[in-house]
Amino acid sequence: MRLSHIAYSNLKRRRAKTLFSVVSLAMGVAVFVALQAISGTLQADLAHQLDQYGANLVIVPKSDSLSLTYGGITVGQVGFGQHQLAMDVLDSIGRIHDADSISVVSPKVVGAAPTDSGEVLVVGIDFAQEFALKKWWSLTAGRRPADSTEVILGSEAANKLAKAPGDQLQLGSNMLSVAGILAETGSQDDQAIFLELSTAQNLLNMPGQLSLVEIAALCTTCPIDEIAAQLSQVIPVARVTPLKEAVATREAMTGRLATFATAISVLVIIISSLVVLTTVLSSVNDRTREIGILRAIGFRQSHVAQIILLEAVVVGLLGGVFGTILGYAGYQAGINALAADAATRFSVGLISWPVVVAIGLSVSASIPGVIKATRLEPVEALRVL
Repeated sequence: MRLSHIAYSNLKRRRAKTLFSVVSLAMGVAVFVALQAISGTLQADLAHQLDQYGANLVIVPKSDSLSLTYGGITVGQVGFGQHQLAMDVLDSIGRIHDADSISVVSPKVVGAAPTDSGEVLVVGIDFAQEFALKKWWSLTAGRRPADSTEVILGSEAANKLAKAPGDQLQLGSNMLSVAGILAETGSQDDQAIFLELSTAQNLLNMPGQLSLVEIAALCTTCPIDEIAAQLSQVIPVARVTPLKEAVATREAMTGRLATFATAISVLVIIISSLVVLTTVLSSVNDRTREIGILRAIGFRQSHVAQIILLEAVVVGLLGGVFGTILGYAGYQAGINALAADAATRFSVGLISWPVVVAIGLSVSASIPGVIKATRLEPVEALRVL
């Protein structure tokens, strides 16, 4: 009789214990698979959203005439008039090796312009890129500019100038129309007038020049420092500063999520393994007479060990397969509840390797039982007869 036949017969004869072990292992694998898959999907979705949310790189000219801050962080020096960036830096940005990791490039020209109420901060921007960069921007009144003759006012600038959407605004020699009013942001945006880039360049007498460029880079596909180094190489006249706080925030949030999911998964797997261990030891105790008979008729210790390990492999295989199926179902239910719009990221690895891991856990949990069974002497085992 083959050892595999004996192992199969033992499992079939002890259906309740076999089913208990398979279900326990399957539940552990299911929780592990579901949590790891959900964690991976949420991390990727969260990282993608954070990558799209605001600038994490700022390019400014090498100058020491005026300090520039962004979000309370000093990012470099900007000099107006004499120290500016040329428009061709935008072409240089597109030539770096990791250009595909850059999602938004928002060039700006910054200066002061006279109005009837005194000088105001003027920021020339590409409206499409700026709204893509600053997804928190919203308008309390009006709409986005439709052409180069329309502007948007920050909340404080609108109050200072006493302007509303549809009003005319004299900036230098230019008569412009107010298209909308920005909601309060708590930043320097509240004090600014935003107009189309080329209009601002002409108004400030800075044709073809830029004060700074803000970039949103996808730091999940390429290290932010590496992108900054590449930009510094192609734009030697500029200072490229990564806003590490934005990247650190993303890494901290995704890291905590991964740690929590892993901790819970490992805990459940350990519990499942202990259940298998207890079941195998109990099975060995119940089969003392059987093991003694096998030894008495010529079965070696290695044969007894192989029988128990074969049983463990079968239990692990069944637990891994059913656990993976349950885990995938749990993943689908969980991700639909937590992030219905997140892209599904259930990898092939999460279908194959949990089965291997389940078999390994089942075999490992059976080792104490194997040791106990192989140490039984035939005479001692047969005393229970």
